Amino acid sequence: MDELDYKVLSALRNNSRESFLSISKDFGVSEGTIRNRVKELVKRGVIEKFTIDSRHNYFAFIGLKIDSNHKIASVLKDLKKIGLKKVFEVAGKFDAIIILDFMSREDANIVIDKIRLVSGVLGTETFPILNEVF
Repeated sequence: MDELDYKVLSALRNNSRESFLSISKDFGVSEGTIRNRVKELVKRGVIEKFTIDSRHNYFAFIGLKIDSNHKIASVLKDLKKIGLKKVFEVAGKFDAIIILDFMSREDANIVIDKIRLVSGVLGTETFPILNEVF
C-alpha cells in the first residue's frame, strides 16, 4: 500500500458515503484513480466490507469471563448465534469484550441476559458509554 491508499482508507473510514469524485478532488487525482484504488483494496482484502453506522441511544462494552473448562472459540461461536456483531478475544481481566450498539437500554438488557445464559460464560461486567469524546 502506498500513501494514496492510506489516504483513501482514511477518507472512507471517516465517511464511507463520500463520493469517489469528492475524494479525488481532495487528493488531486482522477475519480477513476480512486475508483480503481478502492476496487483493488477490496480485491486484496484490505477493505472487507462497507458498513452503516447509525446513531443509537445505547452503547456499552461488556467484559466476559469464560470458564476455563470451555474452549473460548466455542463460547464465542455460541455468542455469534445470538446476533452479536462485535466480539473480541482479549488478554487481561476479561477473556472477551463485546461492543453493544442498541436503540435502548432495554434492548441491550435483553441481549445481556442472553449472553449470561450461554454455556461457558461465568460472568459479565457492563461498561455503559456515557459520552463520546471523539
